[in-house]
Amino acid sequence: MKASDILWHDEGLYQARYEKTASALIAIAHALERNRPLGGGEAEFLDLYQRIVAADAHHFTEVWRDPTAYYWVRLAYEFVGQCLTPAITSPLANAAAKAYGATDAASALQIHLGNFKRFVLALGVVARCDQHFSEPLKVSLPFAIPASRIVIDGDGELLIDALVDGHLETTRDRRKLELPLHPASVESITIRESPLAGADGFTVTLQPEAYNLAGLEIGAPLAHVAPSFQTERVGLVSRALELLHRYAAETFAHFRQIVRIIALKPTELGDYSNVSHSDLPGAFVITVANDPYFMADYFIHEFYHNRFFFVEERGAFFVLEQDNRIAFNEYYSPFRDDLRPLHGVFHGVYVYLAVWRFWYAVYREGRISGSLRDAVSDQIATIAIQTAIAVAQLKRFAQFSPFGAELFEAMAEESARIEAMTRELKLPSDILAMRCNDDGSFAPRTEEDGTPLSTRAAILQHAQSFDTHHQCPEVEAIVNATLPVR
Repeated sequence: MKASDILWHDEGLYQARYEKTASALIAIAHALERNRPLGGGEAEFLDLYQRIVAADAHHFTEVWRDPTAYYWVRLAYEFVGQCLTPAITSPLANAAAKAYGATDAASALQIHLGNFKRFVLALGVVARCDQHFSEPLKVSLPFAIPASRIVIDGDGELLIDALVDGHLETTRDRRKLELPLHPASVESITIRESPLAGADGFTVTLQPEAYNLAGLEIGAPLAHVAPSFQTERVGLVSRALELLHRYAAETFAHFRQIVRIIALKPTELGDYSNVSHSDLPGAFVITVANDPYFMADYFIHEFYHNRFFFVEERGAFFVLEQDNRIAFNEYYSPFRDDLRPLHGVFHGVYVYLAVWRFWYAVYREGRISGSLRDAVSDQIATIAIQTAIAVAQLKRFAQFSPFGAELFEAMAEESARIEAMTRELKLPSDILAMRCNDDGSFAPRTEEDGTPLSTRAAILQHAQSFDTHHQCPEVEAIVNATLPVR
């Protein structure tokens, strides 16, 4: 298969990763059955595993494609490995074990296996069948039942003993509570349904509560997002998805296959803006821009980060030699205000190529005007220049694997192509760098003295400020080639 097809067209990537997740679950069960690292403490999990195996294939697939299933499997695989062959644990596994209060690999595995009940519970909800647990499922609130819109909200912890006749039998503060699986309030607990947004028959769940997972640092700020924040922005998200469908139809076709959960957050919350996590395929967090075009931009950006994680399942991008410091934050990135690893720069080129295509389609249709058209022109020019700079960085410093080299060559060719297409638009050399304000309006970015800042000046200033190792001397030449002074 050609590199360009792998990058942009191959749909088999998705099924391959889901099959890998299911295979990992089988491997975990077999390893526990064969080795018994917990001395019998695996029995409950192995019983629950048999329930999953016996489930209807459609119902299993619906549950197992929830983004949190991959997260659980990835940690379970590492915890089992630690018990059988101790090794250095990953930061994610360390964070999860700490959140569990585990004292060693065995106790971390024991607690984590107990969390498998959330997927058995989800299977019960999806298949509309009862589920009983010999030991209760302990969850911290808010808790989103996987593969569903149901959120159990409140403070502290809840013990879920069973799913019976469409309600949950639970224990809280040593008191038994029956919780319905529909919107309701029971004492200090609220049961909600996460809102849906969509376009062209596709819907996605707006559910930040799904990120309330042990060890997941990006989930912590989302606990402070009020439920109304999602509900009030269903229209904005739906409009952004409509724009995605209109101007990036192929991307939308892929998007609807894998994206299950979007979490919206306000600008001031957390120390990040938009983020995809490699162990939560089909989910991402978005800082809201009150403009549907820029929300569509963010959706494309995060979708292709998700997709690139799927691509990476095919093989490593870089040669992992001792002196190849690809994982260190020491390389200039035109996309960020900090030094980045080469892996991050590579991701940046990939996702921004797709984002550029969206803005180019918007521009060429000619329906926009005024400050929005100025903002679109800025995006087209900026992204074309940024990807060219990032390609130069990768050519200079990256040591690609044969697979990575094929992908990079295809991406570099596309970067050169969008540079040429940008030049053909003959945008003014002094176009303004634009920002999207909190209210969704657009205005020029400015210098410290209030003078409007041009796209050209913004890119040059960025390099001057953040290329601290003077790694990319060709920045000015790339700017001049894309926005020639006439």
